[in-house]
Amino acid sequence: LASTTWNLPTQTITVGSQSFTAPAAGTYTFGAEALGLLATDLPDFHDASQDFEPATLNFYAKVVGLPSVDLNTTELEGPVPPGHTFEDLTITVTDGTDPVEGFRVTWETDVDSCTGEGCDEGSAVGPNGETSEFEPYLYTSSLGEVTLDWTISTIPGLNTLTIWVNGESVTLQVANYTAIGGCLVEVDGYMDDGEWDCATTETFTANVSGGAPENAQVMWQTDGSDLFMLVRVKREREDKVNSLRIDFLNDPTGCADGTECPPAAGDDAIGFDFSEASFDGTSYFHFLDEYLTDRCANRSQAGCGTADERDGGTLDGEGAHQNGFYDGEYWNVYELRHPLGVQFGEYGHDPNDFLRSVGDKLGFYLTLQIGNGAQGNTQWPGFRTYRVFTIQ
Repeated sequence: LASTTWNLPTQTITVGSQSFTAPAAGTYTFGAEALGLLATDLPDFHDASQDFEPATLNFYAKVVGLPSVDLNTTELEGPVPPGHTFEDLTITVTDGTDPVEGFRVTWETDVDSCTGEGCDEGSAVGPNGETSEFEPYLYTSSLGEVTLDWTISTIPGLNTLTIWVNGESVTLQVANYTAIGGCLVEVDGYMDDGEWDCATTETFTANVSGGAPENAQVMWQTDGSDLFMLVRVKREREDKVNSLRIDFLNDPTGCADGTECPPAAGDDAIGFDFSEASFDGTSYFHFLDEYLTDRCANRSQAGCGTADERDGGTLDGEGAHQNGFYDGEYWNVYELRHPLGVQFGEYGHDPNDFLRSVGDKLGFYLTLQIGNGAQGNTQWPGFRTYRVFTIQ
């Protein structure tokens, strides 16, 4: 017993009828009251000649604390492209500063947007090809380490890698690595390869002033913190008039997708316009961040709004426009970015912007003016008829 080590701080040491529970890590002395007591319960220790001479036997046991688990990080940078691989995620088990060898490590992968059978939930692989299928496990090396390569799902969404580090009878620690899989958008007016592969796309017809109607598309996607929107119209070249406005229904509760609903004062609006001077007069091309006043909410025309920065808010987001060649045709392309929620000093979020998060609903309709004569006006799905979607 003098060299016995227990791996649990609450291990109970029992000798005969005597017992002792260690309350924490440390070295303890357990003393039996008399050899006679021991002799009663432990015949092998009995010495009849000593029955009349009480004595104490001391047994020593070192009780150590639970090994600790060192994780290099649990929040991985994002968003990253769907299917991205994080290499050499290392879990280290130590006792103080000493590595602990032989602790079992298991893991599981998941993505929140994958709910049906056969969904790609990603995978994590050990150094010898151990995968997250069929209850995988590895044991910590002589360095106390287990290393995994984690490939997130090809489906956009919040990915989780859950790791369990187990002792002989307890779970020491459960760690969740998280990463958002999404398409990375640079708001420059160009549709780079893969940028909009994660987007929801709707097709509509755009009216063109001075010309025939043209094919158009609207796309939208999020990365967990920002909403990205793209509108493109098939056009051989730039037009004299080019402006886009997106009106939002900040809280679409009770408004069904594709139906006309009344807006509310404070509803958000963004856009990009390079057919008139900007708010501060310094740029011909400019991004719009506005909100509806009471007067605007009760008007029967689109385009009404007050700039956020004129009334205690800030200009939040960015926009760009270019004419480019995609899918064998030329298109006028607008790209917009607007935060889902804007931190505003110590008072919470920008009072003139919507505050939405993943899982919430948001509604919008767009107003597009394009052409070379009098302004061609298109509203999709319609004036105050909102496309309601769930933020992913």
